[in-house]
Amino acid sequence: MRKVAFCLVENRRGEILFIKRGYGREKGKWSLPGGHVDRGESYTRAAARETREEAGVRVKIISRVLPREMPGRRPARTYFGKKVGGRLRPKRPECLDAKFINPRRIKRHQLAFSRDWTTLEVWREMKAKRDEAQTASLPECPRCGSGDVRIRYYPHHNLYRCNACRKKFKKGP
Repeated sequence: MRKVAFCLVENRRGEILFIKRGYGREKGKWSLPGGHVDRGESYTRAAARETREEAGVRVKIISRVLPREMPGRRPARTYFGKKVGGRLRPKRPECLDAKFINPRRIKRHQLAFSRDWTTLEVWREMKAKRDEAQTASLPECPRCGSGDVRIRYYPHHNLYRCNACRKKFKKGP
């Protein structure tokens, strides 16, 4: 059995990149970008390559989403990738469409593979745990002292915004 690699790419709005498959039994259904791992290629390199080929988006692989392979299935791994370039455009005829979709709006029957649904469930759990940890460590607003603060952009930027007085501030010394 050939190995397969998939890539989950999330934009700033929390939408996930999906491609609409253009062939096979799954034609017309949505899937995470991915495909076969070439001989001598790593899973991570294949996930990034397939995302670029199918959707036109260049990604940097950050981490593995599914820590295990599904028993009884072909060897497949799914990775989280951060968009670093490229322009969203589907590769025809392999892909009919490529776009970022809110994961809450996609239904299980719209997905090409059960693995896609499993990946989304695991991703939601990971995000919930991360959000819970971030909320516990949010600073108070330096202007009004409110604890109703949200992170702007990415946590490592240390940029925050108070929901009460709308002040933008940086955390730290």
